[in-house]
Amino acid sequence: MSEVLLWIKSLIGTGEIASIVYMGGSRPGSVRNVVFQKLEAGETKVRVIEVGRPGVSKCFFVEKIVRADEKTASQLASNVEAIEQYNSLDDLFAAAQRIELPPECALNFDPEKKKIALIKIKRFKNGNSRAREAFSISYVEFVTAFEYIDEEMVAVKKPATRNWAVGKKRFSRFHSAAKEFMTQLKSGIASK
Repeated sequence: MSEVLLWIKSLIGTGEIASIVYMGGSRPGSVRNVVFQKLEAGETKVRVIEVGRPGVSKCFFVEKIVRADEKTASQLASNVEAIEQYNSLDDLFAAAQRIELPPECALNFDPEKKKIALIKIKRFKNGNSRAREAFSISYVEFVTAFEYIDEEMVAVKKPATRNWAVGKKRFSRFHSAAKEFMTQLKSGIASK
């Protein structure tokens, strides 16, 4: 049993506020003040209430929790793997350009459409080439839904609730979509 798990068990039910660094979620690597509620999923997860966010209960993986109260800033930095934060498509595109692409791949950034795409170019024996989008990250303002109006199916434009798309996956937050895009980009290039 890990020291962190023993520490969590000692704080469950006490209402004591614990300072942790959580290596997942929406703010990976940041210090959070939480109250531990209960262990779940065979003691691999812990349910917490984050101080300052009353009533919002979250579930954290125990293995991604680092105690912040006993660590110095340099010790925390050594435990926290480098996690890049992307604040905009410009930041994401700059980070994606730092990745070495194979010669048959290229990145295309269209700021007006709010879209970054990985383009794969296939060259044929006759010298011709064809460029195809492998996957992309894009902002979608509206989605098309089909509804029955007067017993007829009609396409209706509705505001999107998950505005960011990476391939077929949809995300409500840019940070999550950017992380998925970079994961797909790195895995797509590594498989070449």
